[in-house]
Amino acid sequence: MEDYKKIATELYSYFHTPLIKYRDGLNILELQKMQECAKECALVLVNSHIEELSKMKLIFSDRELHLKKWESVKEELQKL
Repeated sequence: MEDYKKIATELYSYFHTPLIKYRDGLNILELQKMQECAKECALVLVNSHIEELSKMKLIFSDRELHLKKWESVKEELQKL
């Protein structure tokens, strides 16, 4: 079984890492906004993936398996 929390964290880091270079001189509220932005970007990506999977004509069990995986990743992202 895959670690959905790990996938969620990696997606978050993918969007957060480029923003880190702008953190100098930012206050706590600005840093929190930056973190929320990275989280929202990751959620947009996951939601887009879920939407595309929903449209695909995969064998029913395969599609459901992939949808469950990405829904679980989405839940973990929302917890960050």
